[in-house]
Amino acid sequence: MKELQVLINALELRDIYTQGHSQRVAQYVKNFANFLKIDKEEILFIAGLLHDVGKVGIPDIVLLKPGKLDNDEIDIVKYHSVLSFEIVKEIDKNISKIIRHHHENWDGTGYPDGLIGEEIPYYSRILSICDVFDALTTPRIYRKAMDLYEALKIMDSMKNKFEPSLYKSFKIFIKDFGIIEQKLDLLTDSVLASMKNNVYFLDTLTRLLNRRGVLAILQKASSFGLYMNLVELNIKKFKEYNRIFGLKKGDEILKMLSKEITSFFKAIPNIEEPANKKVFAGREKSDKFLLISFGCKEEYLKYKIDLFIKNIKKDLNIDLTYIVLIKTKKLNSSLLNEIGYII
Repeated sequence: MKELQVLINALELRDIYTQGHSQRVAQYVKNFANFLKIDKEEILFIAGLLHDVGKVGIPDIVLLKPGKLDNDEIDIVKYHSVLSFEIVKEIDKNISKIIRHHHENWDGTGYPDGLIGEEIPYYSRILSICDVFDALTTPRIYRKAMDLYEALKIMDSMKNKFEPSLYKSFKIFIKDFGIIEQKLDLLTDSVLASMKNNVYFLDTLTRLLNRRGVLAILQKASSFGLYMNLVELNIKKFKEYNRIFGLKKGDEILKMLSKEITSFFKAIPNIEEPANKKVFAGREKSDKFLLISFGCKEEYLKYKIDLFIKNIKKDLNIDLTYIVLIKTKKLNSSLLNEIGYII
């Protein structure tokens, strides 16, 4: 499998417009399989990861052509599913079969074998839907990325491409669950890869994110267009507490509070064991903690914070206050600049 990952990396280096496509499709099919209660989600994940690996055999003059392909060039590109099949079959024949048929159409007009209806392997039908959705929702040289509803409108017009009942389930999945979970999966994987055990991004005392880590996560998240809330938690009169009881006792309080935050909110505590992809926790200053919440309604978040403050007062005898710095806004570059000024 490591050898095949090298091929995927080589492919994505050749074609900048499909960078990350295989990883995103793999995550879509895995999440969709879970939604359908299919217990073979790992097989689908691998098929999604490898479905385009045959493009390494497509000449650059065709694969990287900026303009419209002619009929002969289209035929060459179509052959990538057969090449993918040939590469993967030496590793796993079942997965290679899924990959070979992910461009077949429900009405028999697809390729490479022109299969029709239920002749198409079930897992190939799932992969086909996810592949098209990701292609539409990511930018290309000739168009910008479509949003969720634009993409589904285009897919609705492809009446003969997808199995009708399966596509109907996909629309429910992607609207109610898939798109947010997909983006959070990708964000978390990206964060874990770049920040794990990296002292540049971690607070040495609490092992929460430091200010640089918080801003780095927000920078990564801005490309996903996620809606977020940013909350600041403050310890009342902490400087006075340090003066009376000493810095060592103050540090113990900070450590205990950080553990309570990660436990109660099920936040990613120290980039090592992500418990909940929707909440990240950081420490910005000695008495200031930050919660970044993705995909959580502001009202519910406030309810959780009020309950947390009540419990902390009871258990640790610490008085906390909080401010919602950012209220349910879509994260983009301008909001990112605003956050950089306020934390």
